[in-house]
Amino acid sequence: MNTDKHLKFIKDRIEDSAQAMMYRCLDESHKQVLGIKKNMVMDDNGQLYFPLDGNFEQKHTDDTFPVELFFYKKGNPFFITAKGIAVKSTKEKKEFGNTDCLHDNMVCVKMDQIEYSELEGFKTVSRWAKWWGYIGNLNVAF
Repeated sequence: MNTDKHLKFIKDRIEDSAQAMMYRCLDESHKQVLGIKKNMVMDDNGQLYFPLDGNFEQKHTDDTFPVELFFYKKGNPFFITAKGIAVKSTKEKKEFGNTDCLHDNMVCVKMDQIEYSELEGFKTVSRWAKWWGYIGNLNVAF
């Protein structure tokens, strides 16, 4: 029950960020950037599904490879880092968003480690509030 709450929390945050930077882990200290992923779907088991878009991604990935995903969206006071194993599945019908799609190179990522971090000192202040604050701090003698 508690795991379901955590999974829902992470799923909501991933859907809120709606994009991830994907790295292929070569070893403990070296990573290779594979690209930015935007069309992601997370199932009830916590696995992410998305297509490999370019020829570079398809050429430089094995059938099974370790990955690191970095989820962040400008304006959000958090980021998520996830490590896991990606498995490439070819010509498999998967539910993708609200429709069933057939993708040549779908990837399923089973996330083993997920780290959620909030940004310190993050404050969303509108331009209007900044302007009024500036006007309020003016000491003008008439």
